[in-house]
Amino acid sequence: MKKLASASDYAAQEIRKAILSGELKPQSRIQQHALSAELGVSHVPLREAIQTLAMEGFLELHPRRGAFVMPLDAEDVTEIFYLRKVLELDAMRASINQIDSERLAAITTICKSGDEVIDVIGYGALNIKFHRAIYANPGRTRQLNMIEGLWKNAARYASLLRHDGQHFKQSQEEHWALIDAITKKDIDDACEIIEAHLDHALENILKLM
Repeated sequence: MKKLASASDYAAQEIRKAILSGELKPQSRIQQHALSAELGVSHVPLREAIQTLAMEGFLELHPRRGAFVMPLDAEDVTEIFYLRKVLELDAMRASINQIDSERLAAITTICKSGDEVIDVIGYGALNIKFHRAIYANPGRTRQLNMIEGLWKNAARYASLLRHDGQHFKQSQEEHWALIDAITKKDIDDACEIIEAHLDHALENILKLM
């Protein structure tokens, strides 16, 4: 497990986890005093964590009222997935010919790990690890940072899928199909799979909203 760098990182992780699990509902207020005691962190790192989560799109800040869990919004999630599609398709085109046998083996190992995972937080982490390994490109650091930001924005919407076992099954099938396309260096097929992969996720999220 990755070691957390600070108390604010720990607080951000725990609040993020509570939002993704549904423990903290959309539009609910963050009770800072109670949360500070519960997490065992002081108010300064807790405020830093809240600022981080606001930048990630998990929380919204209101002067004199405090921090609230962002509401779920159909237009917002549609825009997030549109931007993901634009950036991820381009990242796929730029990366496919750079994926050698060693890197493909690592991507395949990550995919295998997802076959038995059914919780949304665990699967979400593996899903990001899988796509990150595919898109890794030293010459496109800014683009990859933008994609990472969109993954964080999408995470609270993806948490709606936590009880949808069919979604996990469909997602894994698409991941294996993507590996097959990458193995064959079939860029058109790989891009079609990613586009369908994102469309299916958005469609399932909108149905559950």
